[in-house]
Amino acid sequence: MVGAAVIVGIMQSASSGQTQPIWLDELKAQIYQDEGCDANYFLNLHEYTLGSDKVYEAKVQCVDGRQFDATRTGEFSLFVIRTCQPVVC
Repeated sequence: MVGAAVIVGIMQSASSGQTQPIWLDELKAQIYQDEGCDANYFLNLHEYTLGSDKVYEAKVQCVDGRQFDATRTGEFSLFVIRTCQPVVC
């Protein structure tokens, strides 16, 4: 349950205007550079440990309406950014 508490804490911090985790600032800068996305807000924030690595995940909503999924494994690697596409069954 500790992981859930961390995720809830991050979500509350990001949504209440309090100081955000540094990795969100890094994601915001990278997605602006890579995709020209001015991040409006972040959704589904996750931060957890997988083996000996920290994993960071978020969905980014851009000011222009585009959405991206971002994942980073390790504290010093770049985020892998994927465009969200509609799913049709």
